Amino acid sequence: MILHGDNVIMIDTGLRKNADELIEALDELGVGEIDALIISHFDKDHVGGAAEILRAYDVGIVYQSNSPKDSDEYEEYLKALEKTGTKAVTVTDTTDLRFGSLTVSIDGPGQDEYTVDPSNNSSLITTVAFGTNTVLFAGDAEDLRITEFLEDYGRAEGSLILKVPYHGHMQQTLSALVEAAAPDAAVIPC
Repeated sequence: MILHGDNVIMIDTGLRKNADELIEALDELGVGEIDALIISHFDKDHVGGAAEILRAYDVGIVYQSNSPKDSDEYEEYLKALEKTGTKAVTVTDTTDLRFGSLTVSIDGPGQDEYTVDPSNNSSLITTVAFGTNTVLFAGDAEDLRITEFLEDYGRAEGSLILKVPYHGHMQQTLSALVEAAAPDAAVIPC
């Protein structure tokens, strides 16, 4: 989650079983509404808590991947979108958002459909920039998606933190991503 003044941007929602803990943490931070919710892709550890978040908060808009997934978590997410009337935008190109001096750039998948690891390879890759600081959230992007992203990636100036894709699984393109991003720090959620 990114807090910037009165703006709240959330990237992914974790597992359904952790939604109550996530909501409790948001409440402790005084979050009353979420300006933008970005669902990088529809694996259960990224969309699992989305239905609860949508029911608990007024969410301005959801940005989502283009690769639906047959799962209970995805179905609950769709029901919550419908019940709350929250607009969901499927990102197929680069979408840039501005929140004062904060810039959020969401890079959509380069293909309509992937035959290899379709969910992970359709991951949205989000870059958040504030001043000279940048954080790159790579979802669970695998080799095909990382290759697409690197073709257009222009390294931001200043400090960079990389959320390593796909829980740090070693992939052929991971070294190229790390070299191109040249992060000052990396985070591997697993």
